[in-house]
Amino acid sequence: MTDTSRLDTGNGAGAATWPRPDSRDTDRYGVFFRPDPLTCRTLAELHYLLQRQYGLTSASAFPPHGTLLGNIAIHGSERDLAEGIAAAAHSMKPITVHNTGPQPSGTGSITCDVHYDKDGAVNESLRDLARLVGLAIEPLRSRTDSDFMTGHMTADMFHGHLTVAGQDLVLRTDLHDEVAQFVAALKPQFPETFVLDTVSLFRFRSHHWSSQWWQDMAWTHLKSWALQ
Repeated sequence: MTDTSRLDTGNGAGAATWPRPDSRDTDRYGVFFRPDPLTCRTLAELHYLLQRQYGLTSASAFPPHGTLLGNIAIHGSERDLAEGIAAAAHSMKPITVHNTGPQPSGTGSITCDVHYDKDGAVNESLRDLARLVGLAIEPLRSRTDSDFMTGHMTADMFHGHLTVAGQDLVLRTDLHDEVAQFVAALKPQFPETFVLDTVSLFRFRSHHWSSQWWQDMAWTHLKSWALQ
């Protein structure tokens, strides 16, 4: 019998063939916005360098992205999830995003803050998009409170950012200053602004969300939508 609860990614073998009954505890989903290609390339280069130089992998375990809503577990179908995201995405026009460049977050991670416009005011369009995504998929969600260093994320927690170094750097307090200085010395070339015009849905799988999930996490891009 065909499993109609899962999206057909068209890639044959791989994550899209995971059996649904056994995957409810191991699957998570993320609704991401894709930055412009130059920003994606710069993020990917930084992720690669930090993995090769310091063994940091929690950021490089993901595609380059900004999170609208992450660490989503569902008790409904992927098709219903996708339909909710589509409705949210299609109600928004492309959004101009301002990137301040990589800075230590204060908790140990390094991020590019994209939550504000160039005048320092909250980017209301970006926040509205995150809110609409949250409202659209809330009826499908299950709790993820015990997931390690992520917990259950909600739209009211949204703060727009791009991760350069994430959870594993937070745990390595001995490396906080060194990695921050390393990234600053690279003088990464991020565009100061970009147009957010694409929202994507990803499926993630790990067998230990309650511990360091990035060590075995795999992902599949399921679908993208253009803001119109």
